[in-house]
Amino acid sequence: MKRLIVVFTFILFNLFSAYYWFFYESEKNEFKDEVMTVIGDQLQKEMQGLLKETEANFKSLRNDCSSFNFDFETCNSYFLQYFDNNKLSRSFLLKKNQFKFLIQQDQDSYISAFDSTQNIDVVNWKRFVNGKEISQWNEIFSDDDYQLQWINDLGKESEDFFWTDKVLSQNNQSNLIIGESWIEGSNHWTLLSRFSYQTLRDRLSFLKSYEVFRVILETSNNQMIFLSNNLSGSADTIIDSDSFRQFYKAKFLENEKETLVTFRFNERNTWAAIRPIDGSLNIKKVIISMPESSIQSIQETDQLSDIFFFILGLIISFFAIWFIFRPKTFKRASISATSSLSINDILEENENRYLEFKSSLRWDYKQEKVNPDLEFVIIKTIAAFGNSDGGTLLIGVDDDKQILGLGADYQTLKKPGADYFEIYSRNLFHKYFGVKYTTKNIRMSFLKDNTKEVCMVEVFKANEPVYIKYKDKSGLMGEKFFVRSGNSSQQIDSLKDINDYIYERFKKKD
Repeated sequence: MKRLIVVFTFILFNLFSAYYWFFYESEKNEFKDEVMTVIGDQLQKEMQGLLKETEANFKSLRNDCSSFNFDFETCNSYFLQYFDNNKLSRSFLLKKNQFKFLIQQDQDSYISAFDSTQNIDVVNWKRFVNGKEISQWNEIFSDDDYQLQWINDLGKESEDFFWTDKVLSQNNQSNLIIGESWIEGSNHWTLLSRFSYQTLRDRLSFLKSYEVFRVILETSNNQMIFLSNNLSGSADTIIDSDSFRQFYKAKFLENEKETLVTFRFNERNTWAAIRPIDGSLNIKKVIISMPESSIQSIQETDQLSDIFFFILGLIISFFAIWFIFRPKTFKRASISATSSLSINDILEENENRYLEFKSSLRWDYKQEKVNPDLEFVIIKTIAAFGNSDGGTLLIGVDDDKQILGLGADYQTLKKPGADYFEIYSRNLFHKYFGVKYTTKNIRMSFLKDNTKEVCMVEVFKANEPVYIKYKDKSGLMGEKFFVRSGNSSQQIDSLKDINDYIYERFKKKD
């Protein structure tokens, strides 16, 4: 019953889904301007949170850096501990006057160095894993290698936050860098942080379905910072970025309001959502732009996904209905497999070639007395199972699968109860089948349903023909041969038919 309820619930859910898809989703037309409005609002929310978190981090870093000794051991220990608790940045450069400390993530390790900013210098690099130094090496470099003059010039004009998306390394990898410069007494400090692209991808994961897009930050001094170009972190789209930067400045730079615009760029229809930022870290606007084809592609993908899951739901519903109403057969490959079954488990099946229900062993419910003929009905059922493919007989259950129990049979015995019922039954089986066959091919067990007991007789497929000996009306001994036919036990009368069956069932070789 529980299985029936679960399956019907599943079917109703799929029918409701089908109704919803046909009468609501199929009529729903999500316009491109609507999609871009939602994306712009979500991007504004995510960037606002990201910038506030970064601003709080920089405030804490500035206070800490100004208070500790500016040497390699102190800086290295501090930033290694900082990386353990903060995944937003992947590298830092801390500069005090003409000296600088640099630490950056390199796969699963961190490398760091402390040097001066002379035009030619020898830098001692050290690699750390889990806070422990594992190697070190020296490197000679010049301004051309790392653009040190650009670093030296940072923050000279004012004490403020500044941004760059310059290519700063020899492998031509693009970077999103935020910096802050401040003067404290006679010391000029500069702190640079390079964002982790993995963190940006995680924070802006709602964009991952779109093939092409640009996310741009506009600073208070109208500088255009490319936060990402498909969140790849690579420089393969720098030329495109610069081209779009110039295009945006010419068309939309003066627009200070939240807006949605469409335009032609690189011969493609393009949409852009422009959203204001509250001024955190000198950022006043965030812009997301993507070609119209990218929006349309994801809409078509969503529709295909809806259709796929709708069809899948129909297929699963079909098999669920078939599973409930299929012709049921009860077959056990081995008798031991039924030992863990309950009465209700077995009663989920109907009577069939492998399953038979009998109300009692010897008590006749219609005549309300002991009827020895009922014992012979049990015997012929067991013989039929043996001559066929084996099966299970439940004694104490009527044809309508109502559990009657064995109480009436118990009262006909010298000692009421399951133990004496089994002894009586086995003696009956010995009489008709012999001790050897009964021991080898018949198993008996008792199942309980509340206060009622049912006897389960499990019969193996016999290796030799099973005959039932009996006396006819004249007292002469004879034999009967029974087999299973559908959900009943049938006698084969013709000697020829018996021989043919025995040949096919017991003697025929493959």
